[in-house]
Amino acid sequence: MGRPIRVEIRPSLGTHIAGASIPGRLILLDAAVFARHGEFERVLIHELFHFAWVRLSNERRRGWEQVLKRELPGKHYW
Repeated sequence: MGRPIRVEIRPSLGTHIAGASIPGRLILLDAAVFARHGEFERVLIHELFHFAWVRLSNERRRGWEQVLKRELPGKHYW
């Protein structure tokens, strides 16, 4: 377990809605994520997983990619 991850809401992040600094243990969210129901949760979970992915081996990440490809046929998020 690492140090706590700080989450900060900013009025604007320009062209981005979020960003993560893994060494800085920081997630920045654009205030616009609160405009649509469920968007805050979706974006926050996505950003939190950046901290998990760096702990996984390439083999495990590729395995997860294969799971997503089976679950989301025809979609290309990677």
